[in-house]
Amino acid sequence: MSRNSHEDLLEIYDFALYDTIETVLPMLKLIYGIMPTLGTKEIDTLEIYIISDSVIIIQKDTSMKGFLYLLAISRILLSSSIGGGIPLRGGISVDEVSVLKNEYGTTILGKGLTKAYEIENTQSWAGAIVSHECFEFLKEPEAKGLANRLCNVNNDILIRKFDVPFRNGTKENKYVIEWTNYDLIKSEQDVISSFSKHNKNCESERVQTIIKNTVGFYRWIQNRS
Repeated sequence: MSRNSHEDLLEIYDFALYDTIETVLPMLKLIYGIMPTLGTKEIDTLEIYIISDSVIIIQKDTSMKGFLYLLAISRILLSSSIGGGIPLRGGISVDEVSVLKNEYGTTILGKGLTKAYEIENTQSWAGAIVSHECFEFLKEPEAKGLANRLCNVNNDILIRKFDVPFRNGTKENKYVIEWTNYDLIKSEQDVISSFSKHNKNCESERVQTIIKNTVGFYRWIQNRS
């Protein structure tokens, strides 16, 4: 994004990130609000912070429903960011996080944030890993086998198990957000063009590898359909 002026960046972020979040939350409330067994309380417990190209989402509700809402908004955010030309890479973890607000600003700290950053920083694609610890943390009886159930549903897919490409050249089978089902992502070319939108430089070998790996995931999902 270094090729853009400060004013251009403000416009890009306002359109691709802030507008997305402002649209997503009311949409989720509308969808889940008509389902008496779900409600919208778990959406109200989400906190979202955007710092430069980092989006931090904190779910204070650690129940299974709270976790499912976090997966849902993560899927929509990943899909819309790729569709809008700001492909994101992320990690979902579980541990303590604190937000300290005072007259000097806002500080976010904790092992949960550190773990998420470590997960995010190792990947070589646009996508997001969901740590297996998230599923192990859930204590409700109905959460048993949740990961496998989510991976094997036919509609409204939130996660898949996939061989994630890492920056060191290796791959590991991980739970990942399934972001490909989105109106603005209809082909591999849509995924590829996301990396060059907004005057981004995508000519380096590193970025070309990221694009190749991201397209590889999209193609893998399409072949399973």
